[in-house]
Amino acid sequence: MAPQPSSLRAFEGDSCGCAMGARFLTVGLIASIAWYAWQWRTDGLTILAFSLRVLLWSFVAAGAGKLVGIALYSWRHRRPRLKTVMS
Repeated sequence: MAPQPSSLRAFEGDSCGCAMGARFLTVGLIASIAWYAWQWRTDGLTILAFSLRVLLWSFVAAGAGKLVGIALYSWRHRRPRLKTVMS
């Protein structure tokens, strides 16, 4: 079996997807703040609209990270299921 990159080994025991969710949250938060700060004057957003949109996209990113983290964990820890025959 080929050795895993160190970036994948960090998530080896993350069965609930929390670490991946935190990473996605960080990226989502930074990306949404950058996007809406750039679009703020153009779209005429209020501070409340700006904050709610950043909060929404951060929540979506964290949820996506949780799903990806759980899927990666279950994919890595699949074991071939043996069929037992009872005689």
